[in-house]
Amino acid sequence: MDRRKGIGIMIFSLSIAGFFVYAYLLMLSEWSPIIQQLSMLMIVGGILGVIAWIGYVTATTRATSATITSYDDVDDAGANDDGNKSEDRNSGSGSGSTP
Repeated sequence: MDRRKGIGIMIFSLSIAGFFVYAYLLMLSEWSPIIQQLSMLMIVGGILGVIAWIGYVTATTRATSATITSYDDVDDAGANDDGNKSEDRNSGSGSGSTP
């Protein structure tokens, strides 16, 4: 058995054992109110921590022109007033006017 598979089996076994320890502390011990309070504290703290991290990353990330560019901004190079490219305007009947 390779090392990666052994670590996976160990993590799997410890997580199941941790669930049974948590269930015992929550249901059968006198520590039940404290376990409930700590569980809620960790859940709410984790959720608010993720939201705070998203806010921090949003506030500290600089916007680049590549992330703001729309399709029209990229297509404007070589376009005339009608929005048609110069190649399309000259590809008509040879008279140089657009149909």
